[in-house]
Amino acid sequence: MKDLGRQWAIVLGIWVCFAQITAMRAQRPRRPAVHPLQITLSQSGHAREHGFRLAFHNGGSKPLVLNLGFKYPNGGDYPEAVRLFLTGEDGRTLVLQRRVPGVIGGRADAMLFKLPVGATSEIAINLRDYWAPERRIYVLHLHPGTYRLQAEYTGPDALGQPVEHATSRSGLNPYWTGTVRSNTLKFSLP
Repeated sequence: MKDLGRQWAIVLGIWVCFAQITAMRAQRPRRPAVHPLQITLSQSGHAREHGFRLAFHNGGSKPLVLNLGFKYPNGGDYPEAVRLFLTGEDGRTLVLQRRVPGVIGGRADAMLFKLPVGATSEIAINLRDYWAPERRIYVLHLHPGTYRLQAEYTGPDALGQPVEHATSRSGLNPYWTGTVRSNTLKFSLP
């Protein structure tokens, strides 16, 4: 009988400790989730030239490796993991993707950005290099007016497939995975 009483006392003691720990965790203020990766879109030069810059900033506590797409050793960069959203004055939005060559005559390497903590790196974006495959618009003809532009980066996994959540990682996958959107940039064409 004494053993049964001791067992209940131990169970009750464990339950009280668990309840106190749970109560302490509930009282702690929760910090809002912050993406370690931020991207910022800015205009470079004159809007008539369709020139923009997309900056990738590591605001997290660990270094990041971004897989943007692929590049040729002779200098051609193809950031396929970056999509653009171009909205005209009429309110219609075009989803733009980087045009890639139909034939690759040589080696293509991964276009990797290694971002240490606090580092920022940029890529140039020229709207003339983009097309709208969903609407089958192969060449953009922008008329005078006001436009809004936003960029989205979706980090692919080690097999090159986009993933839906920033915490999806594996031991074989050193790349940052997830999706992040930039600011919306308003620009005008005279």
